[in-house]
Amino acid sequence: MRLLVVCMLLLTSSVLQGQTVYRCTDKLGNPVFSTDPCGKDAQRVAIDPPPPTSAASAASSDARAISDSNEDSTCRRHAEALRPAGGIERRIAELEARKAAAQKKLNAPRRNIYLDAPRDEPALYQQIRDADSALDEERHINMPRQFEAEANYRRALSDCDRQKAQRARTAPARQ
Repeated sequence: MRLLVVCMLLLTSSVLQGQTVYRCTDKLGNPVFSTDPCGKDAQRVAIDPPPPTSAASAASSDARAISDSNEDSTCRRHAEALRPAGGIERRIAELEARKAAAQKKLNAPRRNIYLDAPRDEPALYQQIRDADSALDEERHINMPRQFEAEANYRRALSDCDRQKAQRARTAPARQ
């Protein structure tokens, strides 16, 4: 695919070498380029020919760029697999809200003990205990795991960047 694009660019540039291009300004002040003089302010623009390159060197550098791109994509996919799923902060907020709601129900004043709906105090205490134990688990077990996974993910990304830089340094030596 890249070879096709390179060939098209070479053909297009060779066609444009023999043509004259004019630069004008439209009513809004934007530059306009045309092969015909487009107004009184038309300026002739010289098109410099591209430097000569052989098809073999263009294809070789193109294949090297594709190879480097594939290696980088593979490396980043592997790093992405290490990325933590996240959501611990959201889970902690949900648990804290659930605990606060149970405490609010438990501490709500009763206006009339005969007309108000009865409270199931043991169940409310159990909800608070369950929320506390789940919060402890999230904060002391899952959160450190997420931080470690995030550190591994960032380390893998920096390794990908380092490998890419290494390939860029050794690329001229391959030619």
